[in-house]
This record gives sequence, C-alpha cells and structure tokens, in this order.
Amino acid sequence: PRGKKGIVQLLKIESPNVGYVVLSVDGYAFLGPGLPLTYADPEVWVWRVTCPDGAYVREGLELTSHHIETVPFGSFLRVSRKTVNSMGLSRLRVHALLEEDDDVTTNASGSSASNKYGNTNNRRVVEGWISEALNPLSGQRGPIVQPLPFPVPVVYRVALPAGAIVRSDVELSSTQIGHAPMGSELSIVGRAFSEHPMDQCIERLQLAGHGGWVSVRLNRPPPLDELVFELLGIDGNFDPSSPGLYHLDAYQKVVQEHNNQEVEELLHLHEEGNDVVHDLSDIGGNYAR
Repeated sequence: PRGKKGIVQLLKIESPNVGYVVLSVDGYAFLGPGLPLTYADPEVWVWRVTCPDGAYVREGLELTSHHIETVPFGSFLRVSRKTVNSMGLSRLRVHALLEEDDDVTTNASGSSASNKYGNTNNRRVVEGWISEALNPLSGQRGPIVQPLPFPVPVVYRVALPAGAIVRSDVELSSTQIGHAPMGSELSIVGRAFSEHPMDQCIERLQLAGHGGWVSVRLNRPPPLDELVFELLGIDGNFDPSSPGLYHLDAYQKVVQEHNNQEVEELLHLHEEGNDVVHDLSDIGGNYAR
C-alpha cells in the first residue's frame, strides 16, 4: 500500500539475507512490485513520476485538452507511446493505477475526477497523455517522469524472419553496424525512445557492452508494428554481486568483435591487390584507448 507523509514503511526479507529494507518514505517507494523480468518485458515499459508536483494526465496531446487526473509524485505508470505535439513537447501515452486515497485526485476544475476509466478494488485506472518534461515556457525545466532502468541484463531473441538491424546509436538515422538474423540471442541492458520520427517515436533496446541499438517493433503504424524480439529471461552471465565485471566482459567482447571485423575487411582488401595493409599488429588500437 502507498505510504503517507511522515510514515516510513519497512519490509522484512528472508533472502538473500534476513533483515529489513525500506519500502517507502513519505509515500515515495524505494522498491517496485513484481519480479525483475517485469521491468524488461517488451510489451510493458514502467516509468515513475519524479516531479514533486506530479504528472498531469490529459485526454489529448495538446496542453489545452481536458485534465483527467494528476498522478502523484513517486507513482509507477506504464508508457506505451511517445510522440511530439504541436508545441514541440514530448508527450507520453500512459496507463496508471491509482488508489482511491491518493492525495491528488482532483481535475482541472477542482472537483473530484470522474470514474469513466473504471474502478476496481478501490483503485482507479487512468489513461491519457502526459508531458515527459516540464514546459520551458513555464520558466521551469526538468523531467516529469523517467523510465525505470533494467534491474538486470536480459536476453532477447530475434523473432522476425527478416532479422534485426543493429545501429550505432538510438536514432534510426545512425550508422548500421550489424544485422542479427532470426533466432539470434542478444544481451540487452536498457531501452529508450528515439526522438524521430516525431509523430511515432520508436522504442529502442541497448545491447550490452555498448554493442549498439535495435528496435523493439517494426517502424510501421499499428497493427503492422510487429514485435521484433521475444524475451527469454535473465542473462545467466550476470552475477548481482559483481555487476561491473559483467559490463566489462561485455565491452571487451564488443571490442574484440570490432577488431576481428576490421582485420577481415583489411585482409579482404589485401587479397584483392590493395597494398594499403602493411602492419596488422596495431589494428584495433583506437578501440583500446
């Protein structure tokens, strides 16, 4: 349950050690519900409200649309889409489940929020659009909501017959650096929205070891935006007691792959009679620096 001002909630745990951990302070949760894989599901993206004033949920993309609800500071919500409105503001399509006794429950007119979005076990289901960041025209700056990071690295398998294109950065305009055929298994450590196309920003996955980015779905309008990947589970190479070692090993593997690819390309040129290659001993030196 959501805590209140002046209240510190604790949870007793039995694994990996017996003791107590802080669940929430003044209603702000330090622990999220569910198992780690919940936060890496390609069809569920959990964000959290980080603005102390909460997140204003409106019916439409524009700030002039009806104010449905304000999701309180610290709340978790699901984001399904990102786009940019006519003012150039990043807007997120969200789904939130609020308790009836949440502190902020009034609409723009000051009256109680309508129940048109349902009521289940004293909870309200709220759907609509929120801004990702504060409007600079208001004189304020900063995020309103932020995505929860992957708690652990996970393995995704390419499920699309055409495979998945690997690019160097989160934007689709970045350089293609590889291709993962159907059935390939990739270690993923995070995800983010691209900034383009502005009317339908693309959800992207980051490969371990800075190995590039891939798209979760095809860049097509629904229902043609098929999932490119399926979630297999937690990466078995990850040790929670030594997280840094996992990322270092993944980075070294990526560097080695780049080095091997560069060697193959240069040898191919050499075999064709190109005399540019004189010494292969220092190939990949730039990757090590």
